[in-house]
Amino acid sequence: MLCRDGLVIIAGALPSDYVLAPLAVHIARTTRGVRRVETYFTPRPAADTGDSALTEKIRGALAREGTAGVVGTDVAVVAGTAVLVGTADDEAHADHLVASAGAVDGIKSVKSFIQLRP
Repeated sequence: MLCRDGLVIIAGALPSDYVLAPLAVHIARTTRGVRRVETYFTPRPAADTGDSALTEKIRGALAREGTAGVVGTDVAVVAGTAVLVGTADDEAHADHLVASAGAVDGIKSVKSFIQLRP
């Protein structure tokens, strides 16, 4: 689960018979201060995809290249898909964050919840 400025992202790789996901969404939606709830669920892969290590690789890559906004960007990896939550100054910055995450070896795709700053 990732949270930023009233936006809650519930993401996970779940078994097909998992029944608690709707409850988690309900709890998030009824929590004071939550403006929006988004989900990213994918079937649980048969083998470990090394998501924790990939998350750290993305954080390291963004930090090494000095990408502005890294501090304001939350990163999680779910079954090889990078999930980004945060804010960017403009579309170019948001696109750069997505491209940088997607360039990490082992990342299959990127799901972006990056919002533009007002």
